Amino acid sequence: MLNTESDLPPIGGVLAPVDRTVGWLARAGLVLSGLMLSAMIALISVEVILRTFFGQSLLIVDEFVGYMLAAFAFLGVGYAARTRSLLRIDTFFSRMPERLRNLLQIFFDVASLGYICVLTYYVIQLVERSHARGVVSVSMLRIPIWVPQAAMAIGALILVLVIVVETIRNVAILRQSDTDGTHVD
Repeated sequence: MLNTESDLPPIGGVLAPVDRTVGWLARAGLVLSGLMLSAMIALISVEVILRTFFGQSLLIVDEFVGYMLAAFAFLGVGYAARTRSLLRIDTFFSRMPERLRNLLQIFFDVASLGYICVLTYYVIQLVERSHARGVVSVSMLRIPIWVPQAAMAIGALILVLVIVVETIRNVAILRQSDTDGTHVD
Protein backbone atom coordinates (compact mmCIF):
# COMPACT_ATOMS: atom_id res chain seq x y z
CA MET A 1 0.00 0.00 0.00
CA LEU A 2 1.26 3.46 -0.88
CA ASN A 3 1.31 6.27 1.61
CA THR A 4 2.54 9.06 -0.65
CA GLU A 5 3.00 9.83 -4.30
CA SER A 6 6.75 9.38 -3.92
CA ASP A 7 6.10 5.64 -3.48
CA LEU A 8 4.71 5.45 -7.04
CA PRO A 9 6.94 3.92 -9.70
CA PRO A 10 7.68 6.67 -12.24
CA ILE A 11 6.18 6.77 -15.70
CA GLY A 12 8.93 7.60 -18.16
CA GLY A 13 9.09 8.86 -21.70
CA VAL A 14 6.51 11.09 -23.29
CA LEU A 15 3.97 10.34 -20.55
CA ALA A 16 6.13 11.73 -17.72
CA PRO A 17 4.73 15.29 -18.13
CA VAL A 18 1.19 13.88 -18.18
CA ASP A 19 1.92 11.97 -14.97
CA ARG A 20 3.29 15.12 -13.31
CA THR A 21 0.30 17.19 -14.45
CA VAL A 22 -2.22 14.63 -13.21
CA GLY A 23 -0.28 14.43 -9.93
CA TRP A 24 -0.48 18.21 -9.62
CA LEU A 25 -4.24 18.14 -10.33
CA ALA A 26 -4.77 15.40 -7.74
CA ARG A 27 -2.80 17.39 -5.14
CA ALA A 28 -4.77 20.55 -6.01
CA GLY A 29 -7.99 18.60 -5.50
CA LEU A 30 -6.65 17.39 -2.16
CA VAL A 31 -5.82 20.94 -1.07
CA LEU A 32 -9.28 22.16 -2.10
CA SER A 33 -10.81 19.20 -0.30
CA GLY A 34 -8.87 20.13 2.83
CA LEU A 35 -10.06 23.72 2.54
CA MET A 36 -13.65 22.46 2.27
CA LEU A 37 -13.17 20.39 5.43
CA SER A 38 -11.70 23.37 7.28
CA ALA A 39 -14.55 25.61 6.14
CA MET A 40 -17.13 23.02 7.22
CA ILE A 41 -15.54 22.78 10.67
CA ALA A 42 -15.44 26.57 11.00
CA LEU A 43 -19.04 27.05 9.86
CA ILE A 44 -20.39 24.33 12.11
CA SER A 45 -18.39 25.65 15.07
CA VAL A 46 -19.66 29.21 14.55
CA GLU A 47 -23.22 27.90 14.21
CA VAL A 48 -22.95 25.90 17.45
CA ILE A 49 -21.51 28.88 19.33
CA LEU A 50 -24.17 31.23 17.96
CA ARG A 51 -27.02 28.86 18.82
CA THR A 52 -25.67 27.88 22.22
CA PHE A 53 -24.64 31.25 23.60
CA PHE A 54 -26.64 33.80 21.61
CA GLY A 55 -29.78 31.97 20.49
CA GLN A 56 -29.03 32.97 16.89
CA SER A 57 -28.33 31.11 13.65
CA LEU A 58 -26.59 31.90 10.40
CA LEU A 59 -29.43 30.06 8.59
CA ILE A 60 -27.07 28.99 5.80
CA VAL A 61 -24.85 26.43 7.49
CA ASP A 62 -26.85 23.32 6.55
CA GLU A 63 -26.93 24.32 2.90
CA PHE A 64 -23.29 25.35 2.65
CA VAL A 65 -21.99 22.34 4.56
CA GLY A 66 -24.00 20.04 2.28
CA TYR A 67 -22.42 21.60 -0.80
CA MET A 68 -18.96 21.52 0.75
CA LEU A 69 -19.36 17.88 1.78
CA ALA A 70 -19.99 16.88 -1.83
CA ALA A 71 -17.04 19.01 -3.00
CA PHE A 72 -14.85 17.56 -0.23
CA ALA A 73 -15.55 14.00 -1.33
CA PHE A 74 -15.28 14.52 -5.09
CA LEU A 75 -12.19 16.73 -4.99
CA GLY A 76 -10.29 14.47 -2.59
CA VAL A 77 -10.99 11.11 -4.21
CA GLY A 78 -8.48 11.61 -7.05
CA TYR A 79 -5.55 11.88 -4.65
CA ALA A 80 -6.82 8.91 -2.65
CA ALA A 81 -6.96 6.83 -5.85
CA ARG A 82 -3.51 8.02 -6.95
CA THR A 83 -1.91 6.95 -3.67
CA ARG A 84 -3.85 3.67 -3.73
CA SER A 85 -5.46 4.39 -0.40
CA LEU A 86 -8.96 3.88 -1.73
CA LEU A 87 -11.05 0.72 -1.98
CA ARG A 88 -8.44 -1.89 -1.13
CA ILE A 89 -8.55 -5.23 0.63
CA ASP A 90 -4.84 -5.57 1.30
CA THR A 91 -5.24 -8.72 3.39
CA PHE A 92 -5.93 -10.75 0.26
CA PHE A 93 -4.23 -8.56 -2.29
CA SER A 94 -0.82 -8.61 -0.61
CA ARG A 95 -0.79 -12.43 -0.43
CA MET A 96 -1.28 -12.88 -4.17
CA PRO A 97 1.55 -13.53 -6.59
CA GLU A 98 2.85 -10.29 -8.10
CA ARG A 99 1.67 -11.03 -11.65
CA LEU A 100 -1.86 -11.88 -10.51
CA ARG A 101 -1.89 -8.79 -8.31
CA ASN A 102 -0.83 -6.63 -11.28
CA LEU A 103 -3.45 -8.22 -13.56
CA LEU A 104 -6.19 -7.73 -10.99
CA GLN A 105 -5.13 -4.13 -10.47
CA ILE A 106 -5.38 -3.46 -14.20
CA PHE A 107 -8.81 -5.13 -14.29
CA PHE A 108 -9.92 -3.03 -11.32
CA ASP A 109 -8.53 0.13 -12.98
CA VAL A 110 -10.39 -0.53 -16.24
CA ALA A 111 -13.65 -1.36 -14.43
CA SER A 112 -13.28 1.75 -12.25
CA LEU A 113 -12.53 3.87 -15.31
CA GLY A 114 -15.68 2.65 -17.05
CA TYR A 115 -17.80 3.41 -14.00
CA ILE A 116 -16.32 6.83 -13.30
CA CYS A 117 -16.56 7.84 -16.98
CA VAL A 118 -20.31 7.15 -16.92
CA LEU A 119 -20.67 8.98 -13.61
CA THR A 120 -18.63 11.93 -14.90
CA TYR A 121 -20.71 12.15 -18.06
CA TYR A 122 -23.94 12.37 -16.08
CA VAL A 123 -22.54 14.83 -13.54
CA ILE A 124 -21.41 17.11 -16.37
CA GLN A 125 -24.87 16.78 -17.97
CA LEU A 126 -26.41 17.72 -14.61
CA VAL A 127 -24.21 20.81 -14.34
CA GLU A 128 -25.03 21.87 -17.90
CA ARG A 129 -28.78 21.42 -17.37
CA SER A 130 -28.77 23.24 -14.04
CA HIS A 131 -26.88 26.13 -15.61
CA ALA A 132 -29.07 26.27 -18.73
CA ARG A 133 -32.29 26.18 -16.72
CA GLY A 134 -31.06 28.68 -14.14
CA VAL A 135 -31.77 26.32 -11.25
CA VAL A 136 -31.12 27.95 -7.87
CA SER A 137 -31.31 26.66 -4.31
CA VAL A 138 -34.60 26.97 -2.46
CA SER A 139 -32.97 28.84 0.40
CA MET A 140 -33.03 32.60 0.86
CA LEU A 141 -29.57 32.79 -0.78
CA ARG A 142 -30.82 31.33 -4.08
CA ILE A 143 -27.38 29.95 -4.99
CA PRO A 144 -27.05 28.76 -8.59
CA ILE A 145 -26.95 24.99 -8.15
CA TRP A 146 -24.49 24.49 -11.00
CA VAL A 147 -21.73 26.10 -8.88
CA PRO A 148 -21.52 23.36 -6.21
CA GLN A 149 -22.28 20.74 -8.87
CA ALA A 150 -19.26 21.98 -10.85
CA ALA A 151 -16.97 20.95 -7.98
CA MET A 152 -18.35 17.43 -8.33
CA ALA A 153 -17.67 17.45 -12.07
CA ILE A 154 -14.12 18.76 -11.59
CA GLY A 155 -13.38 16.11 -8.97
CA ALA A 156 -14.80 13.38 -11.20
CA LEU A 157 -12.68 14.58 -14.15
CA ILE A 158 -9.56 14.53 -11.97
CA LEU A 159 -10.42 10.98 -10.93
CA VAL A 160 -10.79 9.93 -14.59
CA LEU A 161 -7.33 11.33 -15.37
CA VAL A 162 -5.82 9.66 -12.30
CA ILE A 163 -7.28 6.27 -13.21
CA VAL A 164 -6.06 6.57 -16.81
CA VAL A 165 -2.51 7.36 -15.63
CA GLU A 166 -2.57 4.62 -12.99
CA THR A 167 -3.80 2.09 -15.57
CA ILE A 168 -0.91 3.06 -17.85
CA ARG A 169 1.49 2.79 -14.89
CA ASN A 170 0.17 -0.66 -13.95
CA VAL A 171 0.37 -1.94 -17.54
CA ALA A 172 3.97 -0.67 -17.68
CA ILE A 173 4.77 -2.43 -14.41
CA LEU A 174 3.25 -5.67 -15.72
CA ARG A 175 5.13 -5.42 -19.02
CA GLN A 176 8.39 -4.62 -17.23
CA SER A 177 8.00 -7.58 -14.88
CA ASP A 178 7.24 -9.83 -17.86
CA THR A 179 10.35 -8.73 -19.77
CA ASP A 180 12.58 -8.79 -16.68
CA GLY A 181 11.20 -12.09 -15.50
CA THR A 182 10.89 -10.52 -12.05
CA HIS A 183 7.37 -11.71 -11.34
CA VAL A 184 6.65 -14.68 -9.12
CA ASP A 185 3.89 -17.03 -10.23
